[in-house]
Amino acid sequence: MDDFESSQNETGEQHTSRLKRAQTTLTLFFILAALLGGMLADVGFGQHSPEKTCSDSDNTLEKIGIGLVLASFFCLGVNLVFLLLRLLFDWKTSLHALALVLVHAGCVLFSVVVFAEALLANAGCGVVAFAPINP
Repeated sequence: MDDFESSQNETGEQHTSRLKRAQTTLTLFFILAALLGGMLADVGFGQHSPEKTCSDSDNTLEKIGIGLVLASFFCLGVNLVFLLLRLLFDWKTSLHALALVLVHAGCVLFSVVVFAEALLANAGCGVVAFAPINP
Protein backbone atom coordinates (compact mmCIF):
# COMPACT_ATOMS: atom_id res chain seq x y z
CA MET A 1 0.00 0.00 0.00
CA ASP A 2 2.99 2.31 0.50
CA ASP A 3 3.62 2.29 -3.25
CA PHE A 4 0.39 4.13 -3.90
CA GLU A 5 0.55 6.67 -1.10
CA SER A 6 2.74 9.69 -0.66
CA SER A 7 5.32 9.30 2.06
CA GLN A 8 7.45 11.73 3.98
CA ASN A 9 11.06 11.31 4.92
CA GLU A 10 12.73 12.52 8.11
CA THR A 11 13.18 16.09 6.86
CA GLY A 12 9.49 16.45 6.03
CA GLU A 13 9.90 16.45 2.24
CA GLN A 14 7.11 14.67 0.47
CA HIS A 15 8.01 11.99 -2.07
CA THR A 16 5.77 11.47 -5.05
CA SER A 17 4.27 8.03 -5.33
CA ARG A 18 5.40 5.54 -7.94
CA LEU A 19 1.96 5.50 -9.53
CA LYS A 20 1.95 9.28 -9.91
CA ARG A 21 5.41 9.29 -11.47
CA ALA A 22 4.52 6.44 -13.82
CA GLN A 23 1.34 8.13 -14.99
CA THR A 24 3.08 11.47 -15.52
CA THR A 25 5.90 9.88 -17.51
CA LEU A 26 3.60 7.76 -19.66
CA THR A 27 1.24 10.67 -20.29
CA LEU A 28 4.09 12.88 -21.47
CA PHE A 29 5.26 10.05 -23.74
CA PHE A 30 1.75 9.59 -25.17
CA ILE A 31 1.37 13.33 -25.77
CA LEU A 32 4.71 13.45 -27.53
CA ALA A 33 3.70 10.43 -29.65
CA ALA A 34 0.44 12.11 -30.72
CA LEU A 35 2.06 15.39 -31.68
CA LEU A 36 5.08 13.80 -33.37
CA GLY A 37 2.82 11.35 -35.20
CA GLY A 38 0.67 14.16 -36.53
CA MET A 39 3.72 16.04 -37.76
CA LEU A 40 5.20 12.92 -39.41
CA ALA A 41 1.91 12.14 -41.14
CA ASP A 42 1.72 15.74 -42.36
CA VAL A 43 5.28 15.64 -43.71
CA GLY A 44 4.65 12.31 -45.44
CA PHE A 45 1.37 13.55 -46.89
CA GLY A 46 2.96 16.79 -48.03
CA GLN A 47 5.30 14.93 -50.37
CA HIS A 48 2.34 13.88 -52.55
CA SER A 49 -0.06 16.73 -51.92
CA PRO A 50 -2.18 18.10 -53.65
CA GLU A 51 -2.21 15.54 -56.44
CA LYS A 52 -2.44 12.50 -54.13
CA THR A 53 -5.12 10.02 -55.13
CA CYS A 54 -6.37 6.74 -53.69
CA SER A 55 -4.13 4.78 -56.03
CA ASP A 56 -1.03 6.36 -54.43
CA SER A 57 0.33 4.33 -51.57
CA ASP A 58 1.25 5.86 -48.23
CA ASN A 59 4.93 6.47 -47.71
CA THR A 60 6.75 5.31 -44.60
CA LEU A 61 6.59 8.63 -42.73
CA GLU A 62 2.85 8.79 -43.21
CA LYS A 63 2.34 5.23 -41.96
CA ILE A 64 4.51 5.82 -38.88
CA GLY A 65 2.72 9.08 -38.10
CA ILE A 66 -0.74 7.57 -38.38
CA GLY A 67 0.38 4.65 -36.23
CA LEU A 68 1.71 6.95 -33.51
CA VAL A 69 -1.48 9.00 -33.39
CA LEU A 70 -3.63 5.85 -33.21
CA ALA A 71 -1.40 4.35 -30.51
CA SER A 72 -1.67 7.52 -28.45
CA PHE A 73 -5.46 7.52 -28.92
CA PHE A 74 -5.80 3.93 -27.74
CA CYS A 75 -3.50 4.62 -24.77
CA LEU A 76 -6.12 6.97 -23.37
CA GLY A 77 -7.49 3.78 -21.80
CA VAL A 78 -4.20 3.29 -19.95
CA ASN A 79 -4.54 6.78 -18.52
CA LEU A 80 -8.10 6.05 -17.45
CA VAL A 81 -6.90 2.93 -15.63
CA PHE A 82 -4.32 5.07 -13.81
CA LEU A 83 -7.09 7.49 -12.87
CA LEU A 84 -9.25 4.68 -11.48
CA LEU A 85 -6.33 3.24 -9.51
CA ARG A 86 -5.56 6.61 -8.00
CA LEU A 87 -9.23 7.11 -7.14
CA LEU A 88 -9.20 3.77 -5.30
CA PHE A 89 -5.89 4.07 -3.46
CA ASP A 90 -5.39 7.80 -2.92
CA TRP A 91 -8.47 9.77 -3.88
CA LYS A 92 -7.00 13.03 -2.53
CA THR A 93 -4.42 13.20 -5.32
CA SER A 94 -6.71 11.96 -8.07
CA LEU A 95 -7.23 15.51 -9.33
CA HIS A 96 -3.71 15.36 -10.76
CA ALA A 97 -4.61 12.14 -12.58
CA LEU A 98 -7.79 13.67 -13.97
CA ALA A 99 -5.83 16.67 -15.22
CA LEU A 100 -3.35 14.37 -16.98
CA VAL A 101 -6.17 12.44 -18.66
CA LEU A 102 -7.76 15.68 -19.86
CA VAL A 103 -4.47 17.08 -21.17
CA HIS A 104 -3.74 13.81 -22.98
CA ALA A 105 -7.20 13.73 -24.56
CA GLY A 106 -6.87 17.39 -25.53
CA CYS A 107 -3.51 16.82 -27.23
CA VAL A 108 -4.82 13.83 -29.17
CA LEU A 109 -7.87 15.83 -30.26
CA PHE A 110 -5.63 18.77 -31.20
CA SER A 111 -3.39 16.49 -33.26
CA VAL A 112 -6.36 14.91 -35.06
CA VAL A 113 -7.95 18.30 -35.82
CA VAL A 114 -4.79 20.07 -36.96
CA PHE A 115 -3.42 17.19 -39.02
CA ALA A 116 -6.79 15.85 -40.18
CA GLU A 117 -6.01 16.08 -43.89
CA ALA A 118 -2.88 13.96 -43.54
CA LEU A 119 -4.41 11.47 -41.10
CA LEU A 120 -7.64 10.95 -43.01
CA ALA A 121 -6.34 11.20 -46.59
CA ASN A 122 -7.09 7.58 -47.43
CA ALA A 123 -10.10 7.13 -45.15
CA GLY A 124 -12.59 6.96 -48.01
CA CYS A 125 -10.48 5.00 -50.46
CA GLY A 126 -12.04 1.72 -51.50
CA VAL A 127 -15.43 2.58 -50.03
CA VAL A 128 -18.32 2.46 -52.43
CA ALA A 129 -21.06 4.86 -51.39
CA PHE A 130 -23.70 3.62 -53.80
CA ALA A 131 -23.12 0.05 -54.83
CA PRO A 132 -24.93 -0.98 -58.01
CA ILE A 133 -27.92 -3.17 -57.35
CA ASN A 134 -27.99 -6.23 -59.55
CA PRO A 135 -31.29 -8.13 -59.47
